[in-house]
Amino acid sequence: MRGMVKERYIKFLIVYLVFSLAFILGVPARSFAYVLSSIEVNRAFEGVDRGRDINVIVKELESKMITERLKSLGLSAGEIKKRLNKLSDEDIHKIARRIDSLKAGGSVTGFIIGLLMIVILILVILRLTDRRIIIK
Repeated sequence: MRGMVKERYIKFLIVYLVFSLAFILGVPARSFAYVLSSIEVNRAFEGVDRGRDINVIVKELESKMITERLKSLGLSAGEIKKRLNKLSDEDIHKIARRIDSLKAGGSVTGFIIGLLMIVILILVILRLTDRRIIIK
């Protein structure tokens, strides 16, 4: 009888940990609140500065990878500047803000935390089931 209760408890705990881990890892990182520096707050309340925003966009467009991709699509630097000049101030500001918020390669920290959580979960499951890994 005691063995059945232990098995039910372990199964419940495993299911609970798997679903809670899936929920934690499934929440997008942008939904978490964080403290803003005064510089970021000032940027949010500043008016739209078309020249500065265009400089941010042009700086990113000058990177080698983006330049090669645009050339493969058949766009020259002149065509890109013409298209940028056709955009409204709001559109240019939105693009510049998005470029500022991008991180190349994503967040490594989230990956490391997720990997550690999985390892800890496996160790807890092995410990609760009185199993051991023996490496010969």
